[in-house]
Amino acid sequence: MPVHGDVSAQGLGEQGERPADAVGDLLEAATTRLDGKRSATSTVLRNKTILQNAPDYAVELSS
Repeated sequence: MPVHGDVSAQGLGEQGERPADAVGDLLEAATTRLDGKRSATSTVLRNKTILQNAPDYAVELSS
């Protein structure tokens, strides 16, 4: 089980990795606790909302 606090441990952003794989890794990290169990529904919803808003925020910052 990868360490969720360290993005590099998950291999995100490695050359040759498909973007869909990285997104899948992020969603898995957003829905599981560090011990590998499923997170509470409220935590999952909050984390997914943050992930959905992050690209919009990045575009806003770049303008």
